[in-house]
Amino acid sequence: MIQAFVLSLIFGPLALTLALWLLSATVAPQAQKEAVVPIWVDRRPRSQSRDDLPRRLHG
Repeated sequence: MIQAFVLSLIFGPLALTLALWLLSATVAPQAQKEAVVPIWVDRRPRSQSRDDLPRRLHG
């Protein structure tokens, strides 16, 4: 029982480290690929603000 506990303390972090290293080794090359991101540009004229609109005469 004690031997299993001691072995889990030794090999547990080692197995976790190896698993994370393997994961980063397989995921990192995919993350370094260049990605093309479309950018939408709105070329319509902006609507005028209230100060720019002609003032109406209220009569």
